[in-house]
Amino acid sequence: MSEPKKVGRRTFLNYAIAVVATGVIVGAATYFAVPKGEVTVTAPGATVTTTKTVTTTVTGTPTTTPPTTTSTTTTTTSPSGKPVKIGCVTPLTGPLGSGGRTITKAFTMAVEDWNNTVLGRPIDFIVAAAETDEQLISEAERLITEVGCKIFVTGYGSHVSEVTEGVFEKYQVLCIDWGAWSDVLREKGYKWTFFLAPMCVGQYVPDMADKLVNVFAPALGKDPKELRVAIMCTDLYPYVGTGIKNRLDSLGLSNILVDYITFTEPVKDFTEIIERLKEKKVDIFIPVVSGAESAALLVRQSKQLGFKPPVFYAAGLAFEHPDLPKLLSDAPELLQGIFTHSFLSATIKHPPANEFYQRFYKRWGEYPSVHATEAYSAMIFLLECIQKTGSDDPAAVRETVKNADIPTGVRVIYWGIKFDERNQNIRANLFQVAQWQIIEGKPQLVCVGPPEIAMYNMIPTWKS
Repeated sequence: MSEPKKVGRRTFLNYAIAVVATGVIVGAATYFAVPKGEVTVTAPGATVTTTKTVTTTVTGTPTTTPPTTTSTTTTTTSPSGKPVKIGCVTPLTGPLGSGGRTITKAFTMAVEDWNNTVLGRPIDFIVAAAETDEQLISEAERLITEVGCKIFVTGYGSHVSEVTEGVFEKYQVLCIDWGAWSDVLREKGYKWTFFLAPMCVGQYVPDMADKLVNVFAPALGKDPKELRVAIMCTDLYPYVGTGIKNRLDSLGLSNILVDYITFTEPVKDFTEIIERLKEKKVDIFIPVVSGAESAALLVRQSKQLGFKPPVFYAAGLAFEHPDLPKLLSDAPELLQGIFTHSFLSATIKHPPANEFYQRFYKRWGEYPSVHATEAYSAMIFLLECIQKTGSDDPAAVRETVKNADIPTGVRVIYWGIKFDERNQNIRANLFQVAQWQIIEGKPQLVCVGPPEIAMYNMIPTWKS
């Protein structure tokens, strides 16, 4: 396939910086509170300057990041007073560990961009590692009752939100949910959790199904009723696959779904499924895969077994994961051309997002995932609300959050913010079609649609 033609031009950094070897980040004014009685390491408060650069210290590699202020004064001050504590309970190991570590990098970067201080006080960003439901609940309660956290950002994964947000409601502590797409959460009547991202079944899934009709059918030169679509859905997210099916049914297109396969992760061999799909002669293949390891295996075996549908259109999840190109580092070309239906990333046509994309790569040596972009934007929003409130009292900050009115196109994540009676952000209503493309020798997941936010043209895989 030929190199894609760019719609907009952006200079990508050609170098990476060292990342903490263990994958555990301890940033300035940040510490990890780990379970099972292990020692908690607390980094010292950072010196805050109002010059044009701010230096923070991270275990492993000292890094200089741009400040949020444009003041030219060189006065140096140190934040004083009781720290403002912001908590997060998330997996840092296990199947969701990589995602947890990625969002922690984004949160840390946002705190650094605020010079590690808010209200003139140091920020303690406290991440508690937890995997099981029991650990998630006990760590959330420990941070509230023992550590004194009254303000939280959610961890990685909708299930983590489903487990922990009941705890936040019980103790009446503020939670900013940056990315959970669970529709069920919006129906619980929570008063202390605010949802920044769109819903899955209510918004994401119908939009993805509609793209089959108004984007890929025309690209393939077919009437939508002539399409042959196959869905392969993990049993971890059955509502994604069934949601797409139900949307097709409502459009009168139930006949185009020629196969629907469910599977259990982790997977050791996709051969049987792939051979079955080959027989169906599908035009559009929709995999719903949770784990990056499973996604990498699916891509490898599809190549080995000669399964190459004209459109490989993944439902986000593992196919947006930053570990996926690492798992395919020996054959990055295998990713070329794969589409995903995604929440908005930092590769849309939006200068604040593009600037963040470059800075994140410089800071951590990897490109920010969709989730990292969401997490960074959420932490910035939270800090803005605390500052505007003039207090870190959770009830007071909650009122500032609830009354937020931010127009679309201002934030890094692009979505505006305005909450309805369910605390759902009604301005999170735009999705992207992204595609893995090899750019400057590296696989990158870039926005190729819709046209108003696309940075790159699609690679027409159906012409290969």
